[in-house]
Amino acid sequence: MNERNLNQMSVEDITTEMNIGTAQDSTEGAETEAGDLQEIVLETMEPVIPQTTSMTKTSVSATKVKKEHKAGKAILHFLKKIRVLLIILILAAIGVILFLNYRKKQDQMAAMAQSSQIETAEIEMQDLTTSITTTGTVKSMESRVIKSALTKTELSEVDVEIGDTVEAGQVVAIFKDEDIRTDIARIEDKINVSEQTEAIETQATDREYVYTYGTQALSITEAQQKVDSALKALYEACDGYGTAKRKLQAAKDEGKSDAEITQLETAVSSAYQTEIKAQETYETALQTQTSTLRSAGNTLASTDENYQKSSLTKGDSTEELQQQLEDLQTSLNNCVVTAPIGGVVTSLAVKTGDTYVEGEIMTIQNCDMFTVSAQIDEYDISDLKEGMQVVIKTDATRDDELEGVVSFISPTATASTGSSTDATYEVTIDILTQDDRLKLGMTAKLNIIVDEIQDVLTVPYDAVSTNVAGESVVYVVEAGVPGSHARNEAGGTAGAGGQDKGDIENTSAAGIEAGASAAVTGTETPTMQQKEVVVEIGMESDYYTQIISDELSAGMVVVIPSAAGEGGSSAASGTFGFGGIGGGMGGGGAPGGGGPGGGGMP
Repeated sequence: MNERNLNQMSVEDITTEMNIGTAQDSTEGAETEAGDLQEIVLETMEPVIPQTTSMTKTSVSATKVKKEHKAGKAILHFLKKIRVLLIILILAAIGVILFLNYRKKQDQMAAMAQSSQIETAEIEMQDLTTSITTTGTVKSMESRVIKSALTKTELSEVDVEIGDTVEAGQVVAIFKDEDIRTDIARIEDKINVSEQTEAIETQATDREYVYTYGTQALSITEAQQKVDSALKALYEACDGYGTAKRKLQAAKDEGKSDAEITQLETAVSSAYQTEIKAQETYETALQTQTSTLRSAGNTLASTDENYQKSSLTKGDSTEELQQQLEDLQTSLNNCVVTAPIGGVVTSLAVKTGDTYVEGEIMTIQNCDMFTVSAQIDEYDISDLKEGMQVVIKTDATRDDELEGVVSFISPTATASTGSSTDATYEVTIDILTQDDRLKLGMTAKLNIIVDEIQDVLTVPYDAVSTNVAGESVVYVVEAGVPGSHARNEAGGTAGAGGQDKGDIENTSAAGIEAGASAAVTGTETPTMQQKEVVVEIGMESDYYTQIISDELSAGMVVVIPSAAGEGGSSAASGTFGFGGIGGGMGGGGAPGGGGPGGGGMP
């Protein structure tokens, strides 16, 4: 810059020029800048007058030149007086500008450090489970509702109250039995009379049966005898007719007299008539026998049927009375009500003097063994099986975990109520751990173990991401990268442009925050090297995922990409950091880089 140009510059231009120079040499400090500015002002102001004088010598007189020279000296003298004030004002303006620039950078770096905090987690060797979480109600494993077959019967005693503990077989209530005992005596008398009556009726029936059979047998025998007699007579008539015919023929052959022949012919005719009558008698006897047999058969058949009916119905009246007697005996036994199981009386519907009609008398529940009844959504019910282990907690048992097992899964959905359309299924869990703090009706928190695997490498669910090749990967923090150095302590040598970078060996949140703080103050620009490792995904729980890889082991630190992504770093780059934050007042390195003394944007 020549003297003429300096002479033409205004004070504002000089200030701007000095500001630029000072910005470029920020590492020399405020005192050096002030000295340089003073020399620049003096060197700029002193040549102004001689140059003006030389330019005017050719156009004005010597007197005028002298006057102007004196005026220039006066101006120079005045400027020398106020130069200290000008330098102070200029330095103050520069200081304000630099302070504002520093504050702006400090705010930017603080925001970047805050947004660049990286969340990490250790790879852990642990047991992994998948489970269904729900709530249910504590109930008794064994519960009995006591009812009675008696009706319209007065209770003479009720020996228990709600909350009482009873043992199996203990008498808990008694009905009045006077009426029942009276009915029993009356029925027993009826049974005695009925048995005697039936005995007499049986004898009469048997007698009638025998008589009928005898009568019919006799008629059949008589009919048979008549047939036999008629047949015999027929045979004799046939023989007589044959004999008469032979005699007649012999007389004719011998030439007997006509009188003898006529006599023999009369004898033949008589024998013939006798045979005809014998034949008719025999046929009549046969018809009579047939009719007798038919009649006897019908009579005997009817007799048999009646006898069988009598045998079938014999004793019905007595049996009915016997059944009534048995019912009364049962009712008498039911007058004494005993506890079917041991437990606690949890409900009582009657008291002494009440007339019981029907329904519940009381409920006894066994409080030594409990179950939990829960409703499982249709989305999860297919994953459940009987025998699955359950972890149970209640408010009464605090943090103690009780063991349970699924003992029943309803095959049908529970009837929906209200406007809900989701189907739920009732599931029963037996509580295996006995605890005196458990009470009926408590709300239990259930964790039903659907699947479980032991001693596997796990990371938080969000630590697993997918690379561009579609593979499941985790990003492992590599501690102690060769050639790097950590300078987070006071007096570190971070470059003016943010070139020096130190590794973050402590990958915890506290270590990262410390590195971010160092970056803001210009002492350090931390980075964190990481390595992409392809993994195979195993079982997943609500919070953790099993990872399978020969390159991984417990204790390694992995990055949570979902948390690191907001810090301006890319998982694919392999490095998470805060960028090249410019160092202090001396430089303006842009976030992400900038050379030493660079003039990048703040």
